[in-house]
Amino acid sequence: MNYQLKNKHEICAVMLAANNDFGCCRLASRIPPALWPVPDEPAINKLLQKLTNLSVKKAIICSNSNTKIFQMAVENPASIELFFLDEQMPLGTAGCIREAVKICQDEILIVIPSQMADLPDLTDAIIRHIDNQSTLTILSGSDTSKSTAHIYIANRDIIKWIPAKGYFDIKENLIAALVKQNKKVVSETLTDNLYSYRNHTQYLEAMSKYLIEKECYSNDTFVSKSAIIDESVRIFAPVIILNNSIISENAVIIGPAVIGNDVIIDKNSLIVQSVLWDGSHVNKNCFVSNSVIDYNAAIPSFCNVESKAVIRSTGDLIKQNITSVLQSALVKIKYTPPLTGCQGLLKPKTASLIIIAAIFIWSYFPEIRELLVFWNRSNDYSAGLLVPFLAGIAIWMRKQNISQITMQSFAFGISIYIVAQMIRLFGLYFMFSSAERFSLILSIWSVIIILFGWRLFYNNLAPFLFLILMLPPPHIIHNSIMLPLQKIATSCAVFCIGLLGYVVNRQGNILYIDNTAIAVSEACSGLRMITAFIIIIVFTSLIIKKSKWEKISLLLSSLPIAFACNIIRLTITAIAFTVVWGQRWAALIHDFSGYAMVPLGLAMLLFEIKLMNILVSKT
Repeated sequence: MNYQLKNKHEICAVMLAANNDFGCCRLASRIPPALWPVPDEPAINKLLQKLTNLSVKKAIICSNSNTKIFQMAVENPASIELFFLDEQMPLGTAGCIREAVKICQDEILIVIPSQMADLPDLTDAIIRHIDNQSTLTILSGSDTSKSTAHIYIANRDIIKWIPAKGYFDIKENLIAALVKQNKKVVSETLTDNLYSYRNHTQYLEAMSKYLIEKECYSNDTFVSKSAIIDESVRIFAPVIILNNSIISENAVIIGPAVIGNDVIIDKNSLIVQSVLWDGSHVNKNCFVSNSVIDYNAAIPSFCNVESKAVIRSTGDLIKQNITSVLQSALVKIKYTPPLTGCQGLLKPKTASLIIIAAIFIWSYFPEIRELLVFWNRSNDYSAGLLVPFLAGIAIWMRKQNISQITMQSFAFGISIYIVAQMIRLFGLYFMFSSAERFSLILSIWSVIIILFGWRLFYNNLAPFLFLILMLPPPHIIHNSIMLPLQKIATSCAVFCIGLLGYVVNRQGNILYIDNTAIAVSEACSGLRMITAFIIIIVFTSLIIKKSKWEKISLLLSSLPIAFACNIIRLTITAIAFTVVWGQRWAALIHDFSGYAMVPLGLAMLLFEIKLMNILVSKT
């Protein structure tokens, strides 16, 4: 019996394309893993082509706030009707099934992770699922596969055991619910691997297995006719080299490896088990091992890149060194006599300041652009965009306190600038973005000292230190803060909800209130409010006229205020979800409660200031 011919109108594919890496992989934060190339087209496009062999007529792509990106990138096969489901709030894998059945009327649903390099033939598994009258079939990769991903085959009536709203996961919730109701749940192991991945390390492993195990690549090298390869280049299969790539003399490529379209590999470079995406450039004498090089990324000469994902162009080191020399030279040429008072803010000549500012922005344009993109994409640290403007306001409000400003700090300023550039080169060489960003702050300090003297810098030390808050912390610090905050927020929310008389059960970071499942995701940890309120309270302490102990008290209160606001928000949102129906209303309440916490936090801050005024007046 050939199921795909006999029942070709009864299968709907639910493709899970949400990125759940929570910022751990910078490459996944920039490009959804489902759109990573395998080997020359996005993985999700390859999966859609495979689904046509199963006579799938409808496919629903579930993503979290990336719908527009998928709509532009996905090539829809003519035989499949494509739908997009934007998870504004986490739904869980079973929650995606719940929303999918509202779109399609098919009797069989196939739930597939979209972050896969290839899709095995599921025809026999579907036939067995129907013949066995199973409610849910769980398909795992072969025994040699290290993947934890699964493919699920489900009947449409499985919706009966999925709550009408809230977060619900297949592994954590649905399987247990089906077993409890004595429904038939079958687990099978496929003969093929599931080439799934979530980060660049798993992606490399999946691509390696894909190239080795596929007959068309395993013992050979595929080279496009338009690729230009020097005779001295040595290639060890399996390797794929795509269109218009240029590989110079004495380069070595050791597979499994994929060289994308328009890639340039300069002489004497060694590429080992890596994937280079379209337009990337590896300069001469580089060693790239077990790494993924992003679209149009560049690796400077004499660099070692091991087990990393290079996600942006680092630029030309020579160009940046020239920039540093020109900048220092220009400052030296524009040396002016000592200035006093606020006149120092208007001199040296405006033209000189404009030129220096233009050169500075040009030199640090990659870092500035990266910060702007990060602020735009990261909800946790988006408040950092306000820090430069708030620091400028704080300095301007202190202009009357600026006393003698001398230009006798040129050597000291240059020393700081040299240190800043050394830190920057360190960050460029070792692909450590946090070092590059910190060098931006140091360079700003050094230019201020050179132009206006150390006294202005010292008198405004607090606002200049305030600039550090605009930088996102390194990932290791972010991850060490995020998870404990999430656990504490969940525990406090359970306590507060219980105080209000609700019966609440907790399983990990999932709360169950009156049969409603609510997930406390990492976005609900309170880190967003903590960063925002720290910036607000630090700025407030800079501009108000208070004693040191009062300002220190304000600073210390930033964490309790932010944490209290987050707990209030979680409690109100969780209770509201028990009485609100529909994703639109749930998303509206979720967002509104977040915005409402800003005036609440400001009210707490004003109350604290008022209380301190009362205490000071009485003493």
